[in-house]
Amino acid sequence: MIQNKPPHKKFGLLVAVLGLVMAIGGGQIISLGGSYYFMVIGGLILSSGLLINRGFKWGAYLYLLTFVVMIVWSIKELGLESSELVTRLGMAFFILVYIFASKIFKTLR
Repeated sequence: MIQNKPPHKKFGLLVAVLGLVMAIGGGQIISLGGSYYFMVIGGLILSSGLLINRGFKWGAYLYLLTFVVMIVWSIKELGLESSELVTRLGMAFFILVYIFASKIFKTLR
């Protein structure tokens, strides 16, 4: 018998993998003398994804907090007039909207 998994399982895993890739890339950037931004944010996104995968609302709230940190840190590093803000925050914004506006959040406890 095939059992349907709740939507947060696959989505949380996807978010966790994205966070892991971002953290690994961030480690490489640090080794080249760059910012800690991508490693720290990647670690937070990884944690958020794992919590969402396990079905915890705290994962969604951690992602929201991470997005706020992303905004503040990006503005501090890049300034308000940088087009790089869109590349840093664009996808993260759509993931945030999807978490809170879809069935994902409703299935979390």
